[in-house]
Amino acid sequence: MSGTMPPARLTRSGCGAAAVMALALLSGCAGAPPAPAPEPPPVPARFGDAAPAIAMPRPSAAVQATWGCLGDPVLAAAVEQALQQHPDIALAAARLAQAEAVARLRQAERRPRLDASAGASRQRVPEDERVAGDADARTSSRFKATLSGRWDLDLPGRLALAASADTARWAQARAQADDNRRRVAADAALLVLQLRALQQRLQAREDSLQVQRAQQALAERRQAAGLAAATDAARERVALAQGEAVQAGLQREWRDGLQRLAQDLDLPAAVVQRWLASAADGPGSGCTLEPGLPAELLTRRPDLLAAYQGVVAAAAERGVAEAGRRPTLVLDSALGWSAVTLSGLSGGGALLASLGATLDLRLFDFGRIEAEIDRSRAAEREAWLRYRNAARLAVAEVEAALAAINTGQAAVAALDAALAQQARVAQDAGLVASAGLADPAARLAALQAHALLREQQAEARLQVQQATARLIRDLGRVP
Repeated sequence: MSGTMPPARLTRSGCGAAAVMALALLSGCAGAPPAPAPEPPPVPARFGDAAPAIAMPRPSAAVQATWGCLGDPVLAAAVEQALQQHPDIALAAARLAQAEAVARLRQAERRPRLDASAGASRQRVPEDERVAGDADARTSSRFKATLSGRWDLDLPGRLALAASADTARWAQARAQADDNRRRVAADAALLVLQLRALQQRLQAREDSLQVQRAQQALAERRQAAGLAAATDAARERVALAQGEAVQAGLQREWRDGLQRLAQDLDLPAAVVQRWLASAADGPGSGCTLEPGLPAELLTRRPDLLAAYQGVVAAAAERGVAEAGRRPTLVLDSALGWSAVTLSGLSGGGALLASLGATLDLRLFDFGRIEAEIDRSRAAEREAWLRYRNAARLAVAEVEAALAAINTGQAAVAALDAALAQQARVAQDAGLVASAGLADPAARLAALQAHALLREQQAEARLQVQQATARLIRDLGRVP
């Protein structure tokens, strides 16, 4: 027995297998290239890098009409920037595009379908199946070309109801996108108003701290001169420390609000801070709305529109479930040609044609249809409850905003009067102290009270402006 093996022979069948494998490998290599990976989001080289100078965007006509009445160009610019760059806006647009595509798909399913196909095959007949003496029986070829059609007549109306449901879902997604714009704009406006008020409060707090430092210095001089007890200076130091702690809290609140606004605007915080350095024009006169507004204004609120379209979609989906009880009728047709040669496809004998109809009726399914109907009815009931609760919440939000505006305006008016009175008191105390007829501490106390009233006034004005912004949002105005 020889220790060497005979050389392998590549048989004809082996060639065919190898050719098939090679073709498969080539087809895999010739496929579409993979999609390129998305670019990572840009980040600064280092934390705290100086931000570039970015100009405020010019507000659109819709933004100006909705938010320009507050009289702050930075607020209108921030709303415009948020509507352009906030990530939730892009997400809502993507959901809307998906809902639109699904609605178009459902509409297309109601129409007939026509397909075309062509193919060619070549088959090798095994030797034990060949006809004796027939050399042409070794291989056989077949060429085909077919047109096929299919149409669901939709006798129970299932496809029509499904299309109506998806159209309502599309309208719901569109209303949700509008509602998202409404809320994003209002959030940006409220943050700007909060930061504006914090700017005023910090300035008033700094003025109050300067007065407290002067009071502490005066108490220490009196203690050194033996004109006051040591407890007086200690009380002033405690009051100064408390005021500085309040100032630190306001500064922390300012930084947090600035970071939130910068995140919503997709801008560095330094850019937003430079924007806020510009002063507001002053409160506008066209924002405050009095009680007695017509309730039909709420019909334009996008969240209510979205809730209503949810009811429409749920009712249509319940109809789809109920249509499962009824039979369906589908028409199928085919027209084709089949021959052993390409030239034979043009002959009359190669023609193939078929036409058929299928009637489908579900007789027994262990309660699947009834369970689906019950589920859809419960979903419809839930949609109605959501719509009713959304309407109640809308009314409550508008009523609360109107009440906050009225009470806030009364508080602002009272603080304005108190501030004017305290300004006169501080002025008179300064005149008396400069003439040497009164203790300088009285003037310092009047100045501190004036600064604290200014801080309260800024907070009260913020409450009115925020309530006005919430009223604009709650009335459903979409820029």
